[in-house]
Amino acid sequence: MLFFGAFALVPAVLVFCVGLISKPPFYFPVVISTLVALTMLAYWHNDNDLAADAQAALSLIFIPIYASGLALIGGLIGLGLQVLFRTSPKKTEQVDTDNPGNPPLKL
Repeated sequence: MLFFGAFALVPAVLVFCVGLISKPPFYFPVVISTLVALTMLAYWHNDNDLAADAQAALSLIFIPIYASGLALIGGLIGLGLQVLFRTSPKKTEQVDTDNPGNPPLKL
């Protein structure tokens, strides 16, 4: 059983690696990949009955591998959101739309 439990580290290593590429202030990749990995692990382990079948222990190998794949997709989506929010222009100046020839108003 200890051998099968070692596969639970697969999503944890993936989330750690995604955490290395996350940047402040939002940390979207690590947050999304962690939530996806934990949700999928909890969902798939919920009704896993090891006493029901002789091959049920094999699910302890495949569930973390599938969860890490989805966590990788979640990390890539989070990375895309991080890039999107970091490159969006920040509008800090107020523009006078009545007189377009005038320079923007400084507040």
